[in-house]
Amino acid sequence: RTVYNDYTVSYNHILETLDRNQREKTAFKKFIQNSEKQFWGSAGNSIQSFLILPVQRVPRYILLFKEMMKFTDQDHPDYPNMKVALIELESICTDVNESQRREDMEQSRIKILTEIQNKVEPRLKDLVADGRYLLREGMMVQFDAEDDQMKERTYFLFNDILLVTKKHKNRYQMRVHVTLDHGVRLKDLSDGDFLGHAITNAFEVHTKTKTLMF
Repeated sequence: RTVYNDYTVSYNHILETLDRNQREKTAFKKFIQNSEKQFWGSAGNSIQSFLILPVQRVPRYILLFKEMMKFTDQDHPDYPNMKVALIELESICTDVNESQRREDMEQSRIKILTEIQNKVEPRLKDLVADGRYLLREGMMVQFDAEDDQMKERTYFLFNDILLVTKKHKNRYQMRVHVTLDHGVRLKDLSDGDFLGHAITNAFEVHTKTKTLMF
């Protein structure tokens, strides 16, 4: 069960790795082509058609057992064993689907973090970290205490950090990096007038070293 699960979840990565090495390494591509000719001759089969077989095996067994049970009397001595086998096979497929779902979520998480990491300047080398995921991103207005102005900012809120940036074309210049630990507090502000602007839904972020107003 474990071996089948691991292989099935890794199947797409296996194909991607195979394809990349055949494109980038001439000697490897020639080795694969010669091996395919040696094993299958002119049948037209490829290593890809061979690698898919384990992935297809269990679903085909499920279809086979279901079809067999249609034509087997329930009082037949083999029927209980077929039913147990079918349940076990379906359980394996359920495990594989759940593992694939988790793998897809992890790959999506890494892709999102990597894309943000590559767009923020200066580049954050450690943004792609275990357990970190993006909660929300968007635009908000920040009060800049240095020149008493309200400035538009793009924020990236993660489960453990907050990045406040200034968008410039397709890049984001870092303005504030806040670690969301127990020392961070949020304070809601009353709606009203601020620097000649009517503000609503404003709040402050208090850290150990600074206070930010949005």
